[in-house]
Amino acid sequence: MKQLLLTIPIVLFILTITNSLGQNIIKPEGSIDLLEPIKKSSSHSVTITSLEYTYGDKISSNETIKIPSDGYVHLKANVLVFNHSGVFQGFRQMMYRKNSTGKTYSIGNPVYRENRFMTNWVSEITFILTKDMFESGKIGSLFAKFESNWGNRWLSDGFKVSIDQVGILNNKISGNQTIKAGKSASVLTGTMPTGGNGSYSFQWQKQSLGERVYTNIPGATSKDFNPGILNKTTYFRRIVKSYGFNNTVSNQVLITVEIPLANNVICCDQTLNYDEIPATLTGTIPGDGSGDFVYDWDSRTKFPGKSDYGIWTNTVGNSKDYVFKRALPDYAAEPYYVQYRRHAYSVKTGRSSFSNIITIKQNPDNKGIRNNSISTSSGSGVFNGTTPTGGSGSYTYQWYFTIECAADHIYAYNEPIPGATSKDHTVTMPWVSSSPCKETLFFHRLTTDSEGRTQYSNSINMSGGDSSDYFGKSSSKSSKKQIVSHSQNETELLDIPEIIEGKKDFNLLVDNLTEQIKIKSNFKKDTNLNISLVSIIDGKKSTVYEGKVKKGNWNFEYNTTKGINKGIYVCRIIYDGEVFSKKIIIR
Repeated sequence: MKQLLLTIPIVLFILTITNSLGQNIIKPEGSIDLLEPIKKSSSHSVTITSLEYTYGDKISSNETIKIPSDGYVHLKANVLVFNHSGVFQGFRQMMYRKNSTGKTYSIGNPVYRENRFMTNWVSEITFILTKDMFESGKIGSLFAKFESNWGNRWLSDGFKVSIDQVGILNNKISGNQTIKAGKSASVLTGTMPTGGNGSYSFQWQKQSLGERVYTNIPGATSKDFNPGILNKTTYFRRIVKSYGFNNTVSNQVLITVEIPLANNVICCDQTLNYDEIPATLTGTIPGDGSGDFVYDWDSRTKFPGKSDYGIWTNTVGNSKDYVFKRALPDYAAEPYYVQYRRHAYSVKTGRSSFSNIITIKQNPDNKGIRNNSISTSSGSGVFNGTTPTGGSGSYTYQWYFTIECAADHIYAYNEPIPGATSKDHTVTMPWVSSSPCKETLFFHRLTTDSEGRTQYSNSINMSGGDSSDYFGKSSSKSSKKQIVSHSQNETELLDIPEIIEGKKDFNLLVDNLTEQIKIKSNFKKDTNLNISLVSIIDGKKSTVYEGKVKKGNWNFEYNTTKGINKGIYVCRIIYDGEVFSKKIIIR
């Protein structure tokens, strides 16, 4: 039987008011509630199929919706309007009562259904309930309405609504920040809530840029939260729960992650023999086109018996370059692994990224000569050498001396001592006892195994002083001296030129810290130039420069990692029909 709406001859004034959150609430004025549902029909119905808080917790039909005393709750409902037959036209709207017997009020604006045949109409509605909409201490209700174009109305079953006497308060978080891709974000801090039952639990949620919903972060259930390393811009918020009270959602914070640079690649993995200096690590120029980059090189090491690498640490030296050259040989008494990576940062765009990781390892099967050192008692003239280890186990020896003596005009560098081929050596050269330059007379031992491996010992004088100490200090006294060796820690040597004997036009610097030979000159005319290195150990010749140079100032740098092993060399320069030479040590 078709249901009829009773018409009552009174005048109604419809007043639209707005609550504190900007929602339109349509309130009918008058003493009679015109929106009471008539008796339900089996062919028509309105049902709230699901109701939940917008942060995700569902609300069951026997559960009371609790509004915090300090404000409001956000809700989301799915409403089903069912019609068994016929054309079905009208609108649906969420409704509420302040208490169990009071007037009925609408929430928001009605949503109309277009004219057409249908059996059901499902729609999702989001809305807000505020404490001002209900009476404190009383139970209100929330339900859905469908009203046809012919004036028929159907109401759903209702949900109970009450105002918490003391809701969960003070749920705020902070920590907006901007980080570089691959870097760790700072901890997000949250206030300690108040209200509720006094006991609280927490759940942090995140939403990456471009995503539509927040999701729970597994294990993030503390008052504060450490986001860790991020590679995407992400929003965070915190849910606070207190049993018996509505959950509350905090404000959101934003961690902005700068887009990484592209084409940040370094090369290459290496396997080294004992005492071998690794080749320079090379890197590409990143690809954002700004052309203004800052680089930092990191390294970490794994030693024998360790399953994991240590922590990344920033390297020293010329780490701001797009290539990296190690100042010290990467060798140890046992096999090891060292990993390197490069962080590139664009000054202009603010973009950055970490490169790939490369590994340099010492060959575990290498039998390099070890434990090759000498010592002496001051003034004794006797030099004792250790018994080497490693290599083939069978060794031969050759002793050398170096001297700088301006008083006697004697200059000799790495000169072999005839017959000095034992493990130990006693000085027998007759001129030594009367020489005024004993402190500048140095000895060292070259050890060779039966398979051709070589290893130089330390170099000391008659008093046991190390040659690096003398040559490091004396080099600043006269730029005309030939510097034989550099202390690895003596950075003061870097800017001191060495002038090749017999040709004052050439300044030559052996820079063992940056692994370069630096040559400067000023040519009076265009000319052909040839520069080479000849090893005094095996006679191997390496061409440093060959070609025509133009008149004027000329600066040249040669990378000693290009097939040049450490050792003692003669640098030969052929220029303008003359040959000039100088002995140098490459470490």
